Amino acid sequence: MALMRLNTALKKACSTAGKLLKRQKEMLLLKKQVSLKSKLPMYMGKTKEFIKAKASALAQVPLHKKRRAVAIAVVSVFIFTGAIVGVKAVTDPGEQVVLVDAFKVSLHGKLVGYVENVDTVAAIIHQVKQEAMQHYAMEVELETAFEYEKVAISPELLTQTSEIASAVRRGIDVKVNAYALLVNGEQIGILRSTAEVGKLLELVKEPFITEGSTVENVEIVEEIETVPVCVDYGDVRDAESLAYEIAKGRETVEEYTVVSGDTLWSISKKYGMTVDELVALNSDLKDINMLRLGQKLKLSYPKSVISVATVEVVEYEVDIPYKTEYTKDKSLYVNQSRTVRSGKNGTKLVQARVSKVNGIEENREIISEKVIKEPVTRIIAQGTKAIPLVSRGSGTLLWPTKGNITSGFGYRYIFGKRGPHDGIDIANSVGTPIYAAEAGTVTFTGWKGNYGNLIKIDHGEDVETRYAHLSKILVSTGQSVKRGQLIGYMGDTGKTTGPHLHFEVRLNGTALNPMKYLD
Repeated sequence: MALMRLNTALKKACSTAGKLLKRQKEMLLLKKQVSLKSKLPMYMGKTKEFIKAKASALAQVPLHKKRRAVAIAVVSVFIFTGAIVGVKAVTDPGEQVVLVDAFKVSLHGKLVGYVENVDTVAAIIHQVKQEAMQHYAMEVELETAFEYEKVAISPELLTQTSEIASAVRRGIDVKVNAYALLVNGEQIGILRSTAEVGKLLELVKEPFITEGSTVENVEIVEEIETVPVCVDYGDVRDAESLAYEIAKGRETVEEYTVVSGDTLWSISKKYGMTVDELVALNSDLKDINMLRLGQKLKLSYPKSVISVATVEVVEYEVDIPYKTEYTKDKSLYVNQSRTVRSGKNGTKLVQARVSKVNGIEENREIISEKVIKEPVTRIIAQGTKAIPLVSRGSGTLLWPTKGNITSGFGYRYIFGKRGPHDGIDIANSVGTPIYAAEAGTVTFTGWKGNYGNLIKIDHGEDVETRYAHLSKILVSTGQSVKRGQLIGYMGDTGKTTGPHLHFEVRLNGTALNPMKYLD
């Protein structure tokens, strides 16, 4: 009778233990499955000892208390052993918990998922690499810093392959194998292949090869190096865009030293600038038409990070300047001349070897010259007949005033412009007396543009003298004057740089050098 009651109590205890185990199964499995599994033999031994101890104690208690003790013992045993075993813990009739060996996969410390075989991840990585290579049309490198941790888990916790693939695609870092172009050790761009590097260098050279010339040599001045790199695809450039960027160049400011034959126009043309740009950079230029030898000019022009040196053989035509020969003509005055035959330039074909850097000529070596057309010499007849300055009198002119000659006859620079000077300038103080250089008739007195106050005297036979910039005029038009007669006073009227007399001698309206006729 007592045994039947004990069996009943055991069944109730088993049922209660099963329910408890079912509620706690997931938590215990996830937290302690590995550690408990390794300690299973020890715990099972303790479980047997626990059962024996409880059975011995149960034999010593009264019958009516045995039912409760047995139930508690059985529940405790089932809870204890069910939590420990985890592999085949009996919860309900026919129900078992089974664990499987797996790998926990992580990337950058983030969980990717659980797989039974690492080959699954390897296959996914291979597939992603193939897709990337096809997309970029380049060799690629993928991160392999995946972490694998061996674990035992419930089968339903294994991650689907599609989910693993999605996680890998999201988290993996794709790099491409490319080539960095270094110029004198400085990286100027990254290209997809060595062929693309070669294409870039050809594009850089192309603008500096003159059409129609024979190219002997084209080379890059700087040291060029190509280095393999593994970079993000966005860092890779194409040859065309990088060549365009190089062609724009970097703005630099340099100095130029003026040499013989230089003009602002020739200098600006040589360096690809306009005259206005050159003048703007050199605001201290006082006269843009006058450059001094050795003068320093500031230049600004684009200088490429890659310099191209070229050696070309070119052919071109140049003019052969004609020569001038002079003959004597007794029928002309000494100040007169006439062209007997016009001159014509000849032509010659020149072959030269030209060395340039970035299109700027550094050296020109003449190889050969061949005359195509001979020049025609110009012949000019010069008069030998003496000039009759006056029809009466001494035949030489009197100095019209006293002072220093500050400007002679001929071409000169004045007020920033080069032009003819039709007389001589004799400088002194305002009020210095002015005398008639020879006897004659006054044909003009008064204001005359740049001359200021002016006197004109006709000496006969188309000879005339002029006296300009006067402060005061003492004669009048139509009046006859004698040689050496006081006719006015020195001044600075008209366009002058100070008080002086501008004195001219003219024959048939043509200005002569007064110095040849002054006594």
